[in-house]
Amino acid sequence: LRSPTWPDPMADRGKHTFTYSIYTHPGTVTEGSTIRRAQELNIPLSACLSDSHNGTLPAKYSFFDVNTPGVILETVKKAEDDNSIIIRCYEAFGKDSDAMLSFFKEPKSIVETDLLENKTLDHKVTGKSLALKFKKFEINEETGSFKNMHNIKFPTFPYIGSKYGHSKKTEYGITASKSPYQVRKPF
Repeated sequence: LRSPTWPDPMADRGKHTFTYSIYTHPGTVTEGSTIRRAQELNIPLSACLSDSHNGTLPAKYSFFDVNTPGVILETVKKAEDDNSIIIRCYEAFGKDSDAMLSFFKEPKSIVETDLLENKTLDHKVTGKSLALKFKKFEINEETGSFKNMHNIKFPTFPYIGSKYGHSKKTEYGITASKSPYQVRKPF
């Protein structure tokens, strides 16, 4: 922390809380699943209570998934301007990768968007998955429209660090098992 005096004379002052972990592993960062372990540390399980009911989902159910270890499904959120769902992935291992993004049901439409949610490319919808190509460290954002999603309420999760006093809540997500967007405990 630098505690600068400009432009905010009170910047970085006060009590700060940090979370850190020492993670020993064999091999390289990619071989040791370091990015996955960092997500486990920084995105803890968020549980929502519900009344007892039979339900319609199986014990394990993935809303969205990526089949390539080096491609991280980082964000699932509601689009700013409509009821579409934004799915943001990035390539984390520093190499070109092919990945398959799987959906919980066949989408009505899928478009690639930039980070400001402007449409850049239409995809032809064929089933419940989409093949993606990533350049090293590339961020990819897809926007999906799904039938009968108008009544779905996304739970809001605060940004990482909110338990330390921040209150900005704009990202949406579903906490998970293989990625932070499946039902069950992460990883």
